[in-house]
Amino acid sequence: MSVSVCCVCQRPLEEGARSIGRRLYCDEHHAKVTRERDHLWQSGWVLVAALVGKACVAGSVKNNSIEFTGDETHDILTRAL
Repeated sequence: MSVSVCCVCQRPLEEGARSIGRRLYCDEHHAKVTRERDHLWQSGWVLVAALVGKACVAGSVKNNSIEFTGDETHDILTRAL
């Protein structure tokens, strides 16, 4: 059985050590790695808000779009080519 070690200081770790992804950390280094990460949450909320806004705009454009018949679509495509 292999012994788990901290990926920073190489100290042996107990069962149930903290990890981020596949990396294991002792309590000291886990605290350093995860401190002051509030800006990540803020940018995450901005990203979610932008995605919701884009979905709303796309939905409103789709609902207000003009439906073409086959003949009109054919005419538009032939003029474009």
